[in-house]
Amino acid sequence: MPEHPSAPRVTARGGVAPDVLVHLTAAGVSVVLDLGEGRLPEVLHWGAALGPQTVADVTALADAAVEPASGNVVDRAVRVALLPEQHVGWEGRPGVVGHRAGADWSPRFSVTSVEIDGEQRRDGRLIECGPAAVTVEAEDAGAGLALTLRVELLASGLLRARAELANTGEGTYTLDELNVALPLPARAREISTSPAGGAVSAFRSGASSSSAPTSGRGARVVPDPMRPRC
Repeated sequence: MPEHPSAPRVTARGGVAPDVLVHLTAAGVSVVLDLGEGRLPEVLHWGAALGPQTVADVTALADAAVEPASGNVVDRAVRVALLPEQHVGWEGRPGVVGHRAGADWSPRFSVTSVEIDGEQRRDGRLIECGPAAVTVEAEDAGAGLALTLRVELLASGLLRARAELANTGEGTYTLDELNVALPLPARAREISTSPAGGAVSAFRSGASSSSAPTSGRGARVVPDPMRPRC
């Protein structure tokens, strides 16, 4: 696979949003992020190391993650991003709980840049790294909000995530909660939090709402590497 260590940043150009897949791996753990079509990152896999992947492999992971349609749900499969969004039909705890005098309570973010701090190998849309940090910048210009998401896989296999929201519009934006969601494996060895504020939630695939919420920006969840379900 060709190496491109000098291209750590993917930005929107000519109105075209970043469209990449990111595979991080370390200490027997793999994390696969889907940043397709300028959308916020979705965790396709968090668990046992997958080994080297191709675009076709990761696309198959994405297809396998689509839940079958059932009654009383939206027509399209609900995509649960790292910061869950209500506009896709998510009925659990939203990533942003806030408003601007009763408006802008359901933002729709578009990714403007993706930066990866770590050694990379790139094959088309797919970027593979060892332990690395992925920083995603996004905005909803209509709502006057700018978002920064950071996902980091440490050399130990520990996954960390955090979010920051900035008010770029006029007037006051009241933010009640800022929630990052990570898929909870069938078995988790440890869930720990930091007292820095904010909130992180873990959810089970196929659940109608998030479960096992944890408070503290920078909360950390350690998956069971023997159970690669995400």
